[in-house]
Amino acid sequence: MSQVLFVLLALMIPAFRDWIMSNSGDQNLNDVYEMVNAFRMFGLARGYTFGMPLFQGLCIVIAYVLGTYHSSRYYFLIPFFLLSIAVNARIALISLFIAPAIIFVLQFKRRFFSQAYKLMVIFFIFFSLTQVTKYNAENSTKLNVWVWLYSGIDEVVSFKGGDAKGNLESLTDTMWFMPKGIELLFGTGENVFGGNYRSSDIGYVINLFYGGLIFSVLLYASYTFLIFKCIGTSPIEKSLKYILLTYLLIANLKGNVCTPNDLLYGIMVISLFILVYNKQINNQIVL
Repeated sequence: MSQVLFVLLALMIPAFRDWIMSNSGDQNLNDVYEMVNAFRMFGLARGYTFGMPLFQGLCIVIAYVLGTYHSSRYYFLIPFFLLSIAVNARIALISLFIAPAIIFVLQFKRRFFSQAYKLMVIFFIFFSLTQVTKYNAENSTKLNVWVWLYSGIDEVVSFKGGDAKGNLESLTDTMWFMPKGIELLFGTGENVFGGNYRSSDIGYVINLFYGGLIFSVLLYASYTFLIFKCIGTSPIEKSLKYILLTYLLIANLKGNVCTPNDLLYGIMVISLFILVYNKQINNQIVL
């Protein structure tokens, strides 16, 4: 929640936001800030446009799971995390849909109507927020957060209609390419993220070039093993591990989430915490 507080301060006090950036000591960060400061990069972090908002998406996952299995009070935290995501990286908004969808599937037989009701509420809230975003974007006279958010919504709607444009056009067209021949198996060792001749933001493509199929399979299998081995089989843990894995795999379409970043650290901490907690509980039962 401390990050949400910094986001709110940055939104309300532009001078505070400028002060954070000017004292960051990171020229690359300042260069990005110069390009997108009209609609992104609010808060106090390093990975404003990827790692930090994805971690906020992880917080939404935790809040939703706890709200479903423990207390509905946790749901009230979600809007704050959504705000933090909305002004930094739109990709993390998928967490709000992944968590309810996975839990709905897992509880389809036992709690169908309860979960279906929650899905309808989420859809209604999202539709309402979409209309608010559209209204503010259409009445904006300059590029701002509203315009940026609505452009993302418009891209998704157009993509569903068979017309990819903007970021989705890049992700589904120019950023999808693979090494050929033996290089597909072992990679080239090349980092194609931000490359001069060919560039891709897609984590799967980046890892294929870095180490090929062998490296990629081992990499994704190791994180899958970590999540499924550390997290138990109780209803809440079962939901959590499927949500975390799905979130990780989908987020990898917009960046390499398998390199050190806030989201990965968060998933590892949660997995190890649950592992240690379950071992302590089991030891107490044995004693």
